Amino acid sequence: MSHWQTVTAYGAVFLGAAVMLLWRLGSLPGGYSANENATLGASLSVHSIWDKLFDAPFYVVVHALTYITPHDLLATRLASAMVAWVGLVLFCVLAYRWFGTRAALIGTILFGCSNWFLHVGRLGVPQVMFLGVIALVACGVWIREKRAGIAVILGLTLAGGLLYTPGMAWFVVLGLIWQWKHIDAAFRKHLGSVTIGAVIFLATLVPLVWRFYHTPSLIKTWLQLPATWNQPLHFLHNLIDVPLAFFVRSPVNPEQWLGNLAILDIFNIIMFGLGAYIFCKYFKLARVKLVVGLAIVGSVVIAITGTVPLTALVPFAFMVITAGADYVLEVWLHVFPRNPLARWLGINLFGLVIAMACVYNLRAYFEAWPQATATHDVFTVHE
Repeated sequence: MSHWQTVTAYGAVFLGAAVMLLWRLGSLPGGYSANENATLGASLSVHSIWDKLFDAPFYVVVHALTYITPHDLLATRLASAMVAWVGLVLFCVLAYRWFGTRAALIGTILFGCSNWFLHVGRLGVPQVMFLGVIALVACGVWIREKRAGIAVILGLTLAGGLLYTPGMAWFVVLGLIWQWKHIDAAFRKHLGSVTIGAVIFLATLVPLVWRFYHTPSLIKTWLQLPATWNQPLHFLHNLIDVPLAFFVRSPVNPEQWLGNLAILDIFNIIMFGLGAYIFCKYFKLARVKLVVGLAIVGSVVIAITGTVPLTALVPFAFMVITAGADYVLEVWLHVFPRNPLARWLGINLFGLVIAMACVYNLRAYFEAWPQATATHDVFTVHE
């Protein structure tokens, strides 16, 4: 692609994602859920945000949006849509860094049109903040680049904000361990940037530490630890449920899903399989070890807590899918390096299949889910 074609393609993808996140945001599926109403209640004032404190950054955004939206409850969904859109952009940046322009566009389209992304990005609850894991990884990759000082400041600031999300501490700690050598190197080369980042990080956490000091029992809630530890079989059951949710069936939750469908459709499952093959083939790459490490640690955290959402892992499942889709095109173009007709036919047929997969997911969210009886039973709150 030429430069202007690339810019136009990225612009079209991001604009399309914004449209999908905002289209009929206040009217679909016909009301708001009790959880969205609770989110609004926690965001109405500085006092209510301080009272709740967990998920405070999300509540602050909701509170700010209540001043510009016609309906307060709509502000909860707008906040989620904004966070989701930024998460999608960072996903695209990361995919571009790892796989190149073609793969980044394909992966971003598949992820942005996925049923799960739309459910999380259009529901006015703080779960969308778990897409912040993408931002943490993006900052970690950036630390390796020349502007490591800026990346450290942004990464530490982001980590401080994300730590207000219960359950996110596990992923922040994993990120610090993963990048410790590079942070240490940055400390020696960019002492000023690291100092600024550390001060911001500690200042951000002052309210949280103050609350823990006065109410130590909240630490358990913050880590999303279970009330009892006497059910090892329950842990194994939760652990098995993680891959099952992606490939076979997911837990029934009409507020944010249609029935017990698997997170991935058949096309994405096939691409995931191909991507997993590529990851195994190039396992020594740092990006592969990172995604595998996130999958393992994330699955264990989800199994232990039982409350940390799969949202933390879904973007990286689509990163594997991105690798698989790019591999299909790479093989086709390698087989037909000079035949323009065969190249055109292969690319367009594959594009058609991608479009069909996207349409399936969009119809599942915008048509099937709003019409389900179970969905109407949940979204009963009105302005």
